[in-house]
Amino acid sequence: MGSTLVRVFDTIMGTLTLASVIGNVIGLINQMIPVLFALALVFFMWGAVKYIMSAGGEGGGHGTNPRDLIVWGLVALFVIFSVWGILQVMCATLLGNGMCK
Repeated sequence: MGSTLVRVFDTIMGTLTLASVIGNVIGLINQMIPVLFALALVFFMWGAVKYIMSAGGEGGGHGTNPRDLIVWGLVALFVIFSVWGILQVMCATLLGNGMCK
């Protein structure tokens, strides 16, 4: 019983390396980035439509200023794109291009 447990543990630990963990985390984040990018783009477009509909005004005095929605949408797009780029550089530098998925 004890030797079976040791063999199972060795098998698991043999395939679980720091590079594989980092690669899996980066892969998971890379899968989430297109969804976050789409949400930020929708947020930006929603602000642009509200801005056009209010003819450049303050949005009718209630709710959020459409210009603020546009600015925060652009900030979100920039941050998401920057995180994606940093992750790609980290993955290529630390793991090599073969591990970047």
